Amino acid sequence: MLYMRASGRTLHKKGEHPTGFAGILTDITEQKLLQEELRALAITDQLTGLYNRRGFTTLAQQQLKSSNRTKRVCYCFSVTWTI
Repeated sequence: MLYMRASGRTLHKKGEHPTGFAGILTDITEQKLLQEELRALAITDQLTGLYNRRGFTTLAQQQLKSSNRTKRVCYCFSVTWTI
């Protein structure tokens, strides 16, 4: 996948209608991939690969919103233990 950022503007001559367009495309693929990696690291445990509390909360919120839209019952629970 390729991610691009586009920016541009119209070109005008004094007192006339637009005569053209100038723009720049910038490849931001590496930045987007690093953002996705950082997001994944923020919601998973590095040792087990399982969702951490933030990941569980995010997923639970999504499931609850979905169940509200579809009018289905949804139960979410979390178990925490310490050794």
